[in-house]
Amino acid sequence: MTTIGNQNFGGEQQYKVSVSVTGVVNGAPNTVISMLFDKFNGGDAQAPVVKNRPGGMGTEQTFTGLPSYTDITVSKVFIVDQDWTNVWAMNQMVGRGAATITLQPLDNYGVAYGNPAVYSGRLIAVKPGQTDSNSSAVRTIELDFAIEQLQA
Repeated sequence: MTTIGNQNFGGEQQYKVSVSVTGVVNGAPNTVISMLFDKFNGGDAQAPVVKNRPGGMGTEQTFTGLPSYTDITVSKVFIVDQDWTNVWAMNQMVGRGAATITLQPLDNYGVAYGNPAVYSGRLIAVKPGQTDSNSSAVRTIELDFAIEQLQA
């Protein structure tokens, strides 16, 4: 994403991280909670390496493996009037809520650039952040997801 004329250098701030979780909340099926997040980590593709060395000291050969993806963690500043209800509703979806995490690159003007990476999986943790009466730090929310597939 390096374009000198447009100066699209692909900095970490040039991404929009959207999360949508669908599940049962207070007995209501198909409840959808959608939020924007500040930080994204994970989703790395990896595959097991299967090797074999033929008899007679032959050259080692590798075989194809199926990809899997590392868990994704997203986080954002906890804004009480926007996030309180969503965070506590998502607690009811942990382990069962189907999730879509969209990572959309942006240009220098905040306009979508290219196709997003769209991960699908399951919500596995809701971390509403810590409190400390002696701290001036902002409170953050973290969500963790087990990833099943990537559509790019």
